[in-house]
Parts: sequence; C-alpha cells; structure tokens
Amino acid sequence: MAKRLTNLDKDFINENYQTMTDAKIAEVLNCSVRTIERYRQKNGYFKTEAKQTEKVEQSNYSDEANYFKSKLVSTSRGRRVKDLISKDEWSLFVDEWVNYHIQLEDLTFTEENTVEQIIILKLRMDRNQKEYKDCSLVRDSLLDEANVSDIKDLDLKDPVQAEYYEKIYTASIRMTDFNKEYKELLDKSTKLQETLNATRKQREDSGRVGADTFFSLCKKFEQKSYREKESRMAELLKISAESNANNLRDAIEYMDGEIAPQLLDSDTVEKMEEEK
Repeated sequence: MAKRLTNLDKDFINENYQTMTDAKIAEVLNCSVRTIERYRQKNGYFKTEAKQTEKVEQSNYSDEANYFKSKLVSTSRGRRVKDLISKDEWSLFVDEWVNYHIQLEDLTFTEENTVEQIIILKLRMDRNQKEYKDCSLVRDSLLDEANVSDIKDLDLKDPVQAEYYEKIYTASIRMTDFNKEYKELLDKSTKLQETLNATRKQREDSGRVGADTFFSLCKKFEQKSYREKESRMAELLKISAESNANNLRDAIEYMDGEIAPQLLDSDTVEKMEEEK
C-alpha cells in the first residue's frame, strides 16, 4: 500500500522538487518514486530548467556559501521569505541562512524550518530596536522643545504644554510597547534556539551529527597533502588485504583432521592445482 504523504512530506517536496530527483526525494521520505510523481503532477509541480533567480556575488561568498545561497534562492522557501520581508532584510536573511549552514552544514528539513523562524525573529527584533530608537529620539526632541527634562514638569493648564504632553506621552507609550514586544520576541527566539540545540544534541548522541559531509570531504580532497595521505592509506589497506588473503589461502589442519585453505576462491584453486 502506498505511503500517505504528511503535510511535512508535502512541504519537503514543494521545497526540493526542482533541485532533487524524484528518486532521491522518495528515498528521504521513505516512499515510492511513483508517489512523488503523482503528487507533483496533481499539484502542477513540473521540473523545469533551473533559473537564476538572483545573481550571486562571488566576491562576498566562498564556494560553499555560494552553494547554500543558490540552493535557498532557487526554492519556494526563498521566494516565500523574500516576498515577506524588505530588500535589506532579505540580504540579511541570506547572510544568516548561509552562516547557519556553513556552521552546521548537515541541517535536516525540520531544523531548517526552525532556523528560518529564528532568523525571521531576529529581523523583527532589529526592526523593533530601530523603531524604539526613533520613538526615543522623537520623545527627547519634544522634551527639548518644551524646555523640560521630564513630562511631569509640563503644565497641563497651558494648551501648548498640554499638546506637548500628549505627544510625549504617546511616544513613551509606544516605547513601552516596543519594549514588551522585544521581550516576547527574545523569549520566542531563545526557545527556538534551545529546541534547535536539543535536536542537534540528540542527533549527535546517536552518532548522526558531526561526521564529514560529502561537501566537506570534497573540499578536503582539494588539498594535495590530504590526497597523498588518503592515497597512501588506501595503498596500505590494499597491501594488507592482499597479504591477509594470501595467508588465508595457505592450508591449515582443522579439528576433524581435514587439511584445507580458509579462503576458497579462484586464485586458491589455481594455487592448489599448481602444488599437485
């Protein structure tokens, strides 16, 4: 019976159908390739030639960073986030996204969702602080114009000072609201970061985090010294395997008195024929 796709499975397909083969997606989701094909066709997700949605600044990014940036901007996740935030925030989002992936590299789809939320919250916190600062400047400017150091010094019986009082009070209330919002955003961000750390810790304890990824291994092989070291190790393993195989071809006496080699392959048979 075909696997029933969950909402998370569908999200994964939506994010990756352009950059991954149906077979690879099916392997990740533990279902049949036909299930992936049917879902794509039913929802109008057809594979097309990859389009360059955003020019990559080669001077500002390493090859590894370019890989993660290109992967983001070519997916529905990237397009969705880009529509939600300003152009300046999008640039910051991309930088943070790339930094997370370079630091952790083997993020799962669920962990990427958490990272997205963390970055979005950080952008909102930055926006919050900017608006708080603007309100603070307005309040201080009004206090200077009214020639007082505190709102309590204003005479509400004076129409002009009463107007100043209303504007300063409004700015102060907004500052209080921004402070409250910042604390709520910080609390959410902290909890999400703790969730991400806990998930990573669980995977690390089970041995699924910390191993070399394919990308990092490819980068290592760019170094001549590393290639020579691995080549030497491979050669030693080959010599050791051949030596051990030769030893196994030598005849030994078993407990029942039979004398025969431990390894019976074509080379062993040929050796036995020569010894006759």
